[in-house]
Amino acid sequence: MKVRIKGIEDLERFSELHRIEEVHISQRPSKRDLFELTKKLPNLKRIWVPPSIYSLLPRNLDVNVAISVSREKRGRPKKYGEEQIKQILEARKKGANAKEISKKLGIPLRTVYYYLENNGRTSEKTF
Repeated sequence: MKVRIKGIEDLERFSELHRIEEVHISQRPSKRDLFELTKKLPNLKRIWVPPSIYSLLPRNLDVNVAISVSREKRGRPKKYGEEQIKQILEARKKGANAKEISKKLGIPLRTVYYYLENNGRTSEKTF
């Protein structure tokens, strides 16, 4: 079982600690926290941490658990997918301005500008 915790104190929420094999911890753990994790979780095989925390962990840890960098995407999902972005760029290549693209695709004008600018396209504002 994989669990996501903020800090070591969050383990109190779980009743079956022996079933936990992987932990994703979002706050920087101290050496003491890491040793405590290995004591409390007898079947722990891997600890996942964000890249920003991984770079701060000491390299000389003597724990028999793998510590890995989590690459999970977190946060708000994108509203427009690759297909809509492709349509914006194709319309621009065909000569449509941002306002026309916005009306045609039903995407807010500011969003059209954002995708045009972030995909190497320059945009001129035509109102």
